[in-house]
Amino acid sequence: MVAKRIAAVLAAVALIVGAVLLRQRLNDDDSPSTDGGSTGTQSTEPATVESTVIACVTDFAVQCAALQADNDDITVRVEDWSITAEAIAAGNRPDGWIALAPLATLAGFDTTVPAASTQITVVVRAERFDVLTAGCAGRMLWRCVGERAGDPWTEFDGPQTWGKVLPGFSDPAKLAVGAVLLANAHVGYFAETDLGPDGAENFQSVDTEADGDHAGWNARVARAVPRDALVDPLALLIQRGSAVNVVATTMAQLSALPASSASAVRSIDEQPAGRVDAVVTGIGDRVDVTQLATALGSELQASGWTAPESGADGVPSGATVVLVRNLWKGAR
Repeated sequence: MVAKRIAAVLAAVALIVGAVLLRQRLNDDDSPSTDGGSTGTQSTEPATVESTVIACVTDFAVQCAALQADNDDITVRVEDWSITAEAIAAGNRPDGWIALAPLATLAGFDTTVPAASTQITVVVRAERFDVLTAGCAGRMLWRCVGERAGDPWTEFDGPQTWGKVLPGFSDPAKLAVGAVLLANAHVGYFAETDLGPDGAENFQSVDTEADGDHAGWNARVARAVPRDALVDPLALLIQRGSAVNVVATTMAQLSALPASSASAVRSIDEQPAGRVDAVVTGIGDRVDVTQLATALGSELQASGWTAPESGADGVPSGATVVLVRNLWKGAR
């Protein structure tokens, strides 16, 4: 019985090998001859046309779904900004990218068009506004908050019942807005160093390594942000002011709050001021960048963003945003 099964298996293998050899022989017979003629019939199937692929940061998933519905000639791929950035660094860039201004430079595309803008702000519960602004008077806000991150609010002369100073950023490793807001917070740190307010926007890794206090400040901020706050720190602030209480956000996100929630919080103008710019960048002869930017701008402006602004935005370069993301991950 065993011998018969072995024989059957060997016979099946022989048939498979024979079929593969026959297929190879037929393919060889159909290939062009070396003298310029043809010994077989050539394929008449049309060449496959590659789809135009546009990456889109996770932050704009809703808006990009609308763009995809209106543009069947492109494929919109929603993913975390860091995934796209790592693919670009590895030489696998898409045809276009719906992202934020500093990140767009990482792709090196030939065409970039702004779509919408929103100002950066910091939000606290209304009852903590006076305590925080007094405690950080004359200071860059995030430099001041970072030095007390994780400490009790009594360090700011607040009541003991307020618990600890807990900053909030949406996850800078996943969400583009979170990464830009965190980078802006680092600009605030370096504005109080020898770089000064004018040079802080261009800080680099050599500056983070040379400043002996920066590593400790970065670690305090990164470790004090509650895990629950990484998705939507503003919503968590509204729900539970003790869970997170100093939140980096944008005026667009703040304006989207219902009136009942908005009255519970107050915003503080960050210094140095910063702005988030949404852009579309891509290969000009493959992507209608202007059309997509106009459509994206309409979607964003319907949800609290404003028309695109020009001038300095107060945030560092894309490479520095990547640096800040890496510092964050290392400290967490």
